[in-house]
Amino acid sequence: MLLVLYLLNWIASAVLLHLPKVSPFLLETSTLKSLRRNIRSILILTGAVLCLLLVSANSWLIYQGENLHRITRITLALLRQLPWVTLGTEIAKSIGIIALAAYLFHPPPAPAPRLGICPRPGIG
Repeated sequence: MLLVLYLLNWIASAVLLHLPKVSPFLLETSTLKSLRRNIRSILILTGAVLCLLLVSANSWLIYQGENLHRITRITLALLRQLPWVTLGTEIAKSIGIIALAAYLFHPPPAPAPRLGICPRPGIG
């Protein structure tokens, strides 16, 4: 859970770092810094709340006398039934479409013409 939030923080930082280079988003540096700070604060707060909820739920289950190991196995068995392969395929398709759109809208620059010494026509 914390790894996912760390990954989201890293992605948000990378996007906001490259955002000034995109022409429609001509924002000031101070605006981007405050936006990055706000996103990081929201992610940290979300992580803290989720950790607190997890500790609270486990404490409640221990108080009720439940076996946490058994409940964890039941939860994992339910999660295995989800279509993870389909989810992975759809994520890969989305990344592919984004990469294709990025290539189509911003193709790599054409190679520079070679400025070599050309022999004069008719000589030798």
